[in-house]
Amino acid sequence: YWTGQSFLGIGAGAWGFLPRVPGQETTPQGVRFQYKGHLNTWLGEKDFVSPQILSMDVLSEESALIDIVGSHLRFHQGLKLSLLSDMGRQFLPSPTWGQGLKNGLVVVDSERVVLSEEAWFQENAWGQEVLNSLHPLGKHLPS
Repeated sequence: YWTGQSFLGIGAGAWGFLPRVPGQETTPQGVRFQYKGHLNTWLGEKDFVSPQILSMDVLSEESALIDIVGSHLRFHQGLKLSLLSDMGRQFLPSPTWGQGLKNGLVVVDSERVVLSEEAWFQENAWGQEVLNSLHPLGKHLPS
């Protein structure tokens, strides 16, 4: 789940994920799926090997970016900027990052963005700052 690899949910209401399937244009960033959530419905299934799926969510590029940023900022090693460049984005920190850098809440280098343990409790806010600092590869902002 945390690394964006495929996973299988097991049981009523469980979620699973299949990453991008090569050659499948209908799943550009992957698919989340959920099995029926009511226990009696789950137990009433005749085929436990392939139970009915209640919902399926084909991820957009934006949803995939949000998932990557949100989950990887929770790692001790932080968010690898190469993951973003693989998706055609570059991280260009805005002036907002200055205070976080100065106070040691974040570390930004040429390879990654890492939150300090103190900043983990503000992961959603820092995640939004990362998303606000993403730009198409090769595009440089005016100084």
